[in-house]
Amino acid sequence: MVLEEDEVKNAEKPMSDAFRLQCDDAEKERIVRENLLDKWNNVAKKVSKTIFDAKVNVKLGYKNTKFWTTKDVEYPLENHDVAIQRTTSSVDEFTWISPSNVSTVAETVLCLEGDVSVRVHVEIPNQLFGSRDYLNLTYAAKRAHYACCVAYILKAVSIKGVEEISFKAGGAAEDDFLFPDLLLTGKEKGGVQISFNNCSIAKPQRFLPSIGNLRPATVFEKLKDLNECATPFYNQRVLATMMEPELRATIEKELKGKSVVVKALGLTNRFLKARGLTNVCGAICGARVLRLFRTGSITEKQEILTVLRNIFRDLATWDISDVQTLSENVVLEEEVRELFAASFPIVLLDDSGFWNVTYRLSVSDISRLKAEIVVCLPLLGDIFAFETVFINEVPHFAQFDHYARLNISSSQLQTQVRSIGLDVADDDDLIRAFMTDFQKKACKAMGERFEYMTVSRVGDHAKSWRVDKYAPALKEQSFVICFRVTKQWTNPLTVGPQAQTEEAKAFQSFWKNSTELRKFADTRICECMVWSNEASPTVPLKILNFVLQKICNMPMNSISWRSWDMAQLASDRSQFDAVSKAFASLGATLRSMKNLPLSITNVHGISPFIRATETCSPSIFAAQFGGQVVDGHRVPSTSEVPRLSPAVVVHIKLEFSGKWGQDIEAIRRLTSSFYIQIAKSLREKQKIVAVPTVDQLFIIQDGIVFKVIIVHDKILKVLESSVERLRESGATRIEGSLEGLRLAAWKKKFVTEPLLQLSLQSFSTSHLIFGTTVQIFKAWLGSKLLSGALHDLVIELIVAAAVDQKGVLAPESAWSAFVRVLRLLSSHNWLTRPLMVDVASSWTEEEVCELESNFVKMRPVLPCMVVITNVDPVGSKFTKESPSPMLLKRIIGLAKETLRVLERNIFDEHPVDVKNALLRSNFAMYDAVIEIDRKAQVRTRSAYVDKKKRAKVLPVIEFDPVDELIYTLNANFQHAALFFYNKYDSSKVGVMFKPQEAEVPSKITRCNLHKSLNEARLVLNKEEILEGIAILGEGIVSNVICSAKLSVFD
Repeated sequence: MVLEEDEVKNAEKPMSDAFRLQCDDAEKERIVRENLLDKWNNVAKKVSKTIFDAKVNVKLGYKNTKFWTTKDVEYPLENHDVAIQRTTSSVDEFTWISPSNVSTVAETVLCLEGDVSVRVHVEIPNQLFGSRDYLNLTYAAKRAHYACCVAYILKAVSIKGVEEISFKAGGAAEDDFLFPDLLLTGKEKGGVQISFNNCSIAKPQRFLPSIGNLRPATVFEKLKDLNECATPFYNQRVLATMMEPELRATIEKELKGKSVVVKALGLTNRFLKARGLTNVCGAICGARVLRLFRTGSITEKQEILTVLRNIFRDLATWDISDVQTLSENVVLEEEVRELFAASFPIVLLDDSGFWNVTYRLSVSDISRLKAEIVVCLPLLGDIFAFETVFINEVPHFAQFDHYARLNISSSQLQTQVRSIGLDVADDDDLIRAFMTDFQKKACKAMGERFEYMTVSRVGDHAKSWRVDKYAPALKEQSFVICFRVTKQWTNPLTVGPQAQTEEAKAFQSFWKNSTELRKFADTRICECMVWSNEASPTVPLKILNFVLQKICNMPMNSISWRSWDMAQLASDRSQFDAVSKAFASLGATLRSMKNLPLSITNVHGISPFIRATETCSPSIFAAQFGGQVVDGHRVPSTSEVPRLSPAVVVHIKLEFSGKWGQDIEAIRRLTSSFYIQIAKSLREKQKIVAVPTVDQLFIIQDGIVFKVIIVHDKILKVLESSVERLRESGATRIEGSLEGLRLAAWKKKFVTEPLLQLSLQSFSTSHLIFGTTVQIFKAWLGSKLLSGALHDLVIELIVAAAVDQKGVLAPESAWSAFVRVLRLLSSHNWLTRPLMVDVASSWTEEEVCELESNFVKMRPVLPCMVVITNVDPVGSKFTKESPSPMLLKRIIGLAKETLRVLERNIFDEHPVDVKNALLRSNFAMYDAVIEIDRKAQVRTRSAYVDKKKRAKVLPVIEFDPVDELIYTLNANFQHAALFFYNKYDSSKVGVMFKPQEAEVPSKITRCNLHKSLNEARLVLNKEEILEGIAILGEGIVSNVICSAKLSVFD
């Protein structure tokens, strides 16, 4: 997709001193330290002199790939031995001749932290080459011999600072094993990379895409009937050995000293590297910046922010349909343009006009680049987004929504060499050609189901290896296919062209005549591929399997799906749709009531069920069975507790009246009469169950229980007046007084929480994956026996911060969203930084600065987790009581462990049992385990609901015996023990005794739950605690087991 400049939304933030300082600091981290650069420069100079002065008596046939073994050097193209034996040359003998030229370039423009510091370019003398050595693999074979000889020479001398000499895959992406370089490294960062080339073996015109320089029979004997085929990719590989060193030197020469431009280039490279766009990083990015510099789009006189914006805009508006050049002075014939456009999806030619700098890039690479750029472009200049944009690395497995792993071996592709093996030089190349072909066909087959896809090679294939070792064999390779999906991801139909057309015939041919005719509502009759009767997450895998097996002729077991459908952990969406529908009906009914003294003006749903952030376990619908009915109400019986029936909280407001008075208890009683009147009207006119109580009204609407609460602003004013009178009387510590505590509690329950919930509800409508992710997060916390460790609203705020992170593409799947939640938990520095969640997107930079400044001032008195929101500028309202530092540390540790499991599931050879890893509870660490009686587990009961049967009685509302048990246990034993449980599967409760209570001084105040050890010490009376648990839990607890009897996992 080509993005026009006016489509790139950029809120032009002004340049600030703070942003300039951030750029300067980042540049200091990027550049190589001067003393370190001097060290590697000295190494490079000594290497150059050693190579020039070397006298080596070496003579061998260039086809002899075993010769260097006697010199303690292994020939790097040993895997190409068969193909090399099929080559010819007019200069058959290889001897050592000093290089024609050796140049060194200290890279200060393109390098990133830890990169090679200095490059040495060695020009191989012409005497070693015949007139047609550019054909087949002759040039590569002789180049490898020259590299071996240089390695042999350098191994024989001692160069200070160099500890290892290795071969390294060549090319900008460091993945070309046919043209390896030498790498010299030591203990410190950086190193010296030595590349080899000969620019005189042929003119650049010889490597045009239409010309064949590698005969198929050289690599595959079965293709000996094919004399010459165009080899555009191989041609570019050969040209890269000649032109890339020159390009890097040109970038270094023209941009060195242009500090602003170099700084912007360094930041752009850091951005690309952090996003995993390493194939665009380095020389390609440098080439784009050089192009802008030459055209005057960026200059040294511009501010760093202006230069960055121009670079980002250039990348975001990159027209890949155009054949571009680095210099306006390069004039291309139209025929040459057409050749490159037909051979490569993206073309950016160097100054010679023949080497395509981007020959390895795909359309998906640029699509992903543009998507990332467009998200970050508006944030340039934002000092609070600097780390997100340029510094923080996003793991590969957190950037996409779905993943598949594909295993390919060159032996599987032998039957396809005639179709894909005409431009390949080895097994690695053959697999590369297949993956390019597969990616094109997969993109075509998947249609509009994804925004972009990338293919990444995984495994232990080293890019560098010691010179005394053989190069890695690349006969078997594994790839991870990553998708950024759209709303069409689960579409069960692939709609083709209208029937009886030439396009329809091509569509049938592509799908191997497996299509069906379908008639649509607009009377069109089209060819279609039908994957399922309804939308299903299995559709994409079916398509990939079809492409792999039927179109690409590969076995089906070559591919495995690596994204587990985490939505399985969430409740069915239909239940939340039922809540929304019932709430809308109830709201309309309440607003239209006419027989009340004061009319109802506002109806607000203040419940996680409305925004789909709470699991409906076992069901959102009211229980129709269980317990016994007494006076029109269902109540628990001694033999049976009904399953859990949740209630949806609704806040309503009445029209203004000045007759409520000033007494809170009187207002409360008067409000009760409103509940009675509303209930009476609903029962008589709507024929629905409505039960009033002193403080709320329960209504069953469409089988769902609603808890309606009237919120009075008058109560707030009365409470504020009480506090004000107390303050005027000269009282101190008002916040800790009874009046202050009542006011704070009322504000939190009826002002802060409702406002925050309404903001989150608005957020959930614009982020469809939000509710599902919150449910998954809660299920994960529960499975780790941490239910209650975080306030429900804190859980939602953490998810909101992860889902809507500035400068990062929003996730489109529950998998991606949950991974980001875990990353936020594990990587955020909770000690030194608050979590800022601007749900309303209303904060200015000045406000953020003030909030962070206040946090620093108050940090000593704030809890371990601080979550600042629009309604809680201090950030402690919902984290003051929990989590404790110990619990937060455990949550962070579990998040890191789960992330490792999810990463292994994608990249390991065999998939992981993700469900088991996420939901497995470990009881081995606990001192005791409380087993819960089955009849008290109200969240795991059968959720059968007869929707045709109208509810006639009010069920038991929000009663979970295990929740009550945990509350009771904490009230009685919290100073000596901690209790851990899973809210959604409460079959067991873990008990952990506090280690600091194991042995205490013998004092009268410490006697509770302790027994005497001696006259001076008391020890924890664990038997008493366990016995107390059994007594308090009578009817709920079936057994209490000590740790010695526990199994490791449950």
